[in-house]
Amino acid sequence: MRTMIRPDKRSVVVSAILLTMPSVIMWFECVRSTRAVRACLVFHLFMAIALVFHRGGEVRRSGAADPRPVGSFAAFLAIGLALYLCCRAASSPGEYLGVGLESFRDTLDAYGVDDPFKMAVFAVYFSTINPILEELFWRTVLRARLARDYDAKQAPPFFLGSPSDALAASAYAAYHAIIIANLMPPWFNLGVAFPFLVAFGQALAFVVDRKGLSTAIALHAALDLSAACWIYDLRFGCLDPFFAAAVMPTP
Repeated sequence: MRTMIRPDKRSVVVSAILLTMPSVIMWFECVRSTRAVRACLVFHLFMAIALVFHRGGEVRRSGAADPRPVGSFAAFLAIGLALYLCCRAASSPGEYLGVGLESFRDTLDAYGVDDPFKMAVFAVYFSTINPILEELFWRTVLRARLARDYDAKQAPPFFLGSPSDALAASAYAAYHAIIIANLMPPWFNLGVAFPFLVAFGQALAFVVDRKGLSTAIALHAALDLSAACWIYDLRFGCLDPFFAAAVMPTP
């Protein structure tokens, strides 16, 4: 039988700050300041500081490490890119899932996504550094703190069975929702992206326990690289020639 561990007040405050600061950073930098790249860099700095000051809390693991994280990366990247191509093909001319491409590109311009070369360089940085920092932050720092405070001491880790994993996955999805809300309609943000990211956060915690942190980083990197490719194409229209009348001419 599980027993709830009563956390001390200081630990609750620190955990609450760690859970909410990603959303606060994204709201301030993306909504108020409209600076997408700076938002990412500030968030990375926050996670790096949290990692430096983190004490204890080993990553839980109940299975053997995955000897082929590169294969996991390649497979998940292929799925992500294939889904994007399907969405583009299914979208009406001049739109992406109901959002006008011209409006979408104007929004990205306003957020500083306006130089193809700079954005390509940033995409490489984002797809390599972000998954490492995020997996260490969400699946190591936060899981250790929340598990110490709320999870039963003797309970083995299992998928969707840990309060700490549910909290971390929800906070992980929430900060993404603030970003996506500026680009996509509510039905996509709340009905597709948010549930997917909660499930993805839970799945990565499961992967860390069963296959190790390197595989979780590989899967996260595949998603980030997929997203970077989506945004790059939606902004700069690399694939427009392959989609008939991708952007309707302005009368």
